[in-house]
Amino acid sequence: MAVISGGVGFGSERGEIHSSEWPEEPLARMGEVFDYSQWKLVWEDEFDYPEEELETNWTFQNGPSHSFVLCSRWRENASLKDGVLYLTNRKESRGGQDWTSASLWTKKRFKYGYYEARYKYAGADGTNNSFWLMPMGWRPKEHKWVELDINEGHYPNEINTNIHNWTDRWEEDGKEKHWDDPKPYHLGLAKSPIFTEVFGEGVKAEKVRLRVENGSRLIVKEFRVFPVSEAAYPQESEWKPGSGLRNLVAQEGVRVRASEGIRRESVKTRPENAIDGKVGTSWLSAIEGEKWLEVDFGKEVEVGAVQFVNGWTKGERWKGLLDRHGIEVFREGKWVEVAQFDSTLGNDFSKTWNTFGLMWNEERHDIYFNGRLIRSIPNEWNHSETNILLSLAILKNGIAGQVTDAIDGTSMKVDWVRYYQLK
Repeated sequence: MAVISGGVGFGSERGEIHSSEWPEEPLARMGEVFDYSQWKLVWEDEFDYPEEELETNWTFQNGPSHSFVLCSRWRENASLKDGVLYLTNRKESRGGQDWTSASLWTKKRFKYGYYEARYKYAGADGTNNSFWLMPMGWRPKEHKWVELDINEGHYPNEINTNIHNWTDRWEEDGKEKHWDDPKPYHLGLAKSPIFTEVFGEGVKAEKVRLRVENGSRLIVKEFRVFPVSEAAYPQESEWKPGSGLRNLVAQEGVRVRASEGIRRESVKTRPENAIDGKVGTSWLSAIEGEKWLEVDFGKEVEVGAVQFVNGWTKGERWKGLLDRHGIEVFREGKWVEVAQFDSTLGNDFSKTWNTFGLMWNEERHDIYFNGRLIRSIPNEWNHSETNILLSLAILKNGIAGQVTDAIDGTSMKVDWVRYYQLK
């Protein structure tokens, strides 16, 4: 699964392209605006009709889902209101699963052309808000059976795009063979793995804690606390003594504690890894439950800045970076929040409409976000015509973030779906 996080438009000072298989086509094409003048609209659903007419264009899943989807999906979880299609999550036991949601696909089949949908995400971690293509209810005989994920969106602003060749994944006897996802991709905010919060005249504290409001795992490579100083705080991932700054967590007698780690007995779960002065070691939290890391100085100190290095690297790219966290200090017998960071502000896709598109022809698949090209993939498999799907799901194992009761009642909202062909 590939990720686009941040929701920043091209031309923004904060936008940067990241990819593990970059480039598939020259970078010069990225950001290219889709030219509607070359295309004609041949099919659309604006959802501006009575709800009972949904079955005219769409077929619905009515039953349980496969292993990593925690919800069964039903026609009753889809509704229309004021020209908008609502796919709604509910916490209820049905079909042998503890949640319900909705998934539907077109009765009509499509092939080459431009596909797009305008929708909002369900406003909770753990949800998968999908616009995708796949043959449904039939098996291609002369062409490849391929899944095209135009977007599997994760709250608040992640876009996942991928291609899965299912024909080559299965042997003739129906048993799954080893198969690697061939098209991982990442486009995201150009945010640093280093976060520094400066307190100016200083903050008194006996303990300092990093607290995370993040749906997935917390990965801390280094956690540092500096006294008030006129010298610049380090911005590079490596910090070495002798710079005129003292890292207060390196003092004798400082203790470190943390919430549950990824595996109780693993060396990767040791909180000490976060204060050993080495960015090559890490502390990894569990996916579920509270996530925090704290240092106890054993006495009151004056804090001028708190800094941490988070995430992990794949090649030259940083991944798994925090988007929401708080810094707290313990003094006079209680915890006090002194800083809060939320990179999702202004980029919450459950509150803003966004358009996701795919141009598919004999040569390539071009994926668009709000009318601008974000990815171009060669068409290697000569795959079959396909159905269009709109699906909301709740995923296990932190794939889309932590699953909590906050999901109950949230909806993926679809304004329209359109299909164009070249004039």
